[in-house]
Amino acid sequence: MNLPSNTLLHGGTYRIIRFINSGGFGCTYEAEHVMLQKRVAIKEFFVKDFCNRDETTSHVTVGTVSKKGLVEKLRKKFLDEARAICKLNHPGIVKVSDVFEDNGTAYFVMDYIDGQSLSDMLKRSGRMSEHQAVEYILQVADALKYVHSHNRLHLDVKPGNVMVDKQGKAILIDFGASKQYDEVNGENTSTLAGKTPGFAPPEQMGNDVVKFTPATDIYALGATLYKLLTGITPPSATLRISGEELDPLPEGISRDVVNAVNAALKMNKKERPQNIDEFLELLNVKDIEPEDDNTVVDPSKITVVKANPNSNSKTKQKAKAKTTKPVVKKNKSSKKINIFIAVACIAVVIAILKHNNADTISNEEETGNYVENQAEEYNGVEYTYTGNVNEKGLPDGDGKGVYPAGIYEGRYVNGSRDGKGKFNTSDGENTYEGTFIDDKYNTGILTSNSDGYYFKGSFVDDQPYEGTWYNKNGTVYARVKKGDVAAE
Repeated sequence: MNLPSNTLLHGGTYRIIRFINSGGFGCTYEAEHVMLQKRVAIKEFFVKDFCNRDETTSHVTVGTVSKKGLVEKLRKKFLDEARAICKLNHPGIVKVSDVFEDNGTAYFVMDYIDGQSLSDMLKRSGRMSEHQAVEYILQVADALKYVHSHNRLHLDVKPGNVMVDKQGKAILIDFGASKQYDEVNGENTSTLAGKTPGFAPPEQMGNDVVKFTPATDIYALGATLYKLLTGITPPSATLRISGEELDPLPEGISRDVVNAVNAALKMNKKERPQNIDEFLELLNVKDIEPEDDNTVVDPSKITVVKANPNSNSKTKQKAKAKTTKPVVKKNKSSKKINIFIAVACIAVVIAILKHNNADTISNEEETGNYVENQAEEYNGVEYTYTGNVNEKGLPDGDGKGVYPAGIYEGRYVNGSRDGKGKFNTSDGENTYEGTFIDDKYNTGILTSNSDGYYFKGSFVDDQPYEGTWYNKNGTVYARVKKGDVAAE
C-alpha cells in the first residue's frame, strides 16, 4: 500500500501528488514542496515484504518481531546513504536535497526529472540506433566516473535507472544500492544490494562486492548498452555461468562498440575494463580531427531562419521546411569563421501536426483501427494519413503522414508524433531519423542529402541543441552546445 495523494509529510513541507512506482525496498512519489511550489520526487523506505502501513494514519510498522532488527538496520543505512549522496554534485546525477523521518519510516527528496527513462523509451520505440545508444552511454559513463572518483559504486545501473529529460540529458538515478568505500578497510557503508538480473555481474549476485572495483559498475554499463542496441536484456550472470550465451549484437554495429560491450560483460571482473576511461578507450568514440584545425569561431554570427507557423502557403512551407548544415566561411584577413545555420524551425511541420480533428473524411478505407488515405487538416493545410488510429479517429500507432512539407513515417500517439520516426522534406534536401516527443525532434540524425553533412545529437524546438555536425566522411565539422555552434 502506498501513500494516497495529498498526504502531507515532514510537518506539511511536502505534499504527495501521485505514486510513481515501487520496488522491494521503497516507494517513489511525485510531490510538491508546498512553500516553494516546486515539484520534487520523494523516495520512501518501505520494505514491502516486512512492513505494513496503517490505512488511517499512514504509519509504517514492521510485520514480524523477528524482522524488526533487520528493517531498522536497513532504514538507518538508507538514511546514511541519502545523506552521503547529498554531497554528490554532477549534472548527470539526480540531486538529493532533503532527508527526514516521518510516519515511522525514512524519506529523501530528489529533483523531479520531467522526462522518461531509457527503459520507457525502449518500450515505446524499440531498440536504438548505435549513435543514439552510445550518446546516452557516454553521458552515463561521465556520471559514473564522477561517482567512482568519490570511492563510491552505484551498483544498480540499468535502463530503468537512467532518466532522459526534455533536453535529451541522461541523468543517473536511484542510488539505493550504492556503496561507499574507504581506502584502508575496504567496504565502509552499504544499503541494499542491487541484483537486477541481466545487469548485475557474478560478484554482485554472490554478495562478493567487498572491495572498491569500478569493474562491477562497468559490467552493468555494458549490459545497459547491450540492451539499448538490441532491445533484449542480457541473460543473468547465473545463467551465463551455467553456459547460456549472449545473443550477438545486430549487424552494422561498429567493431569498437562490439568489442567494448563484450569486454564489459566479461564474467571475470579482472578481465573487464578496470575504470571508465578504459571502457571509453575501447568504445573509441574520439572525434576525428578536422582538416583545418587553425580556425577561430565567432559564435555570435549564428543566424537562424525560422518559418512562419501561420502561413497557409504550401509553396512557402515547402521552401522553408528544411534544415541545412552550418555554412562555414573563412575570412582570410581576420582568420575567423562565420558560421551560419540555415535551420528552418520545423514549426510549419509542427503546426501541420497539431491536430484540429477535421470533420470531413475523404477517400477513406477503414478496417478496425487502421485507415488508408484519411484526409486530415492542420491549421488550414491538408494532408493524408495512413495507419493505425484510436477510438477518437486520431493517428495512434505506426503510420504515415503525407504533408506539403514532406513525408513522415513512424510512431503517432493520440494524434502527435511521439516515438521513433523518419521525416523527409518534399524537395529531398533533408532527412531526419530518430525519436520524436510531442511532435518535435528529440534525439537523432539530421542529414543534408545534397552533400552528406549531418548532425547527430539532441534537439530543442526542432533545432540542434547538443551534438556534433559531421561532413560526409565522418570528420567533425562543428559542435553544438546548448544551441551555440562552434567549428572545430
